[in-house]
Amino acid sequence: MTPEKFDMLHKQLHVVRHNEIGACLPPDPITGNFSYVIAVEVHDYDGVPAEMFRGEIPEATYAVFTVPTAESTAGPEFSNAIQGTWKYIHGTWFPDSGYEFAEGKVDYELYDGNEQQIDNVEIYIPIVKKA
Repeated sequence: MTPEKFDMLHKQLHVVRHNEIGACLPPDPITGNFSYVIAVEVHDYDGVPAEMFRGEIPEATYAVFTVPTAESTAGPEFSNAIQGTWKYIHGTWFPDSGYEFAEGKVDYELYDGNEQQIDNVEIYIPIVKKA
């Protein structure tokens, strides 16, 4: 994210807390295309520029996974830790869990921290019990 966009998200908007959300919106049922947005949680939409996406994450039951800490968020270790957690979720956890992905819901990554230091990353997966 560019410094200008980071400043816009955190200095111009009335954020609930200092973090970012990387959300995958449900795919279009016809094309299969989906949107990925980088967002912040705001108290309200006052002051949100018209060209910015506005939306809400619908209520769901979530399985929450904590990404292992990487020494630096600037290097490949950070990305590898996130990708490794996704691989674990889909390759190990889902097959043995008794749950499946809740279609039509939003999955997202929560980056807790600030531009200089991300303290914690959690992955939220909407789930339902397997039939």
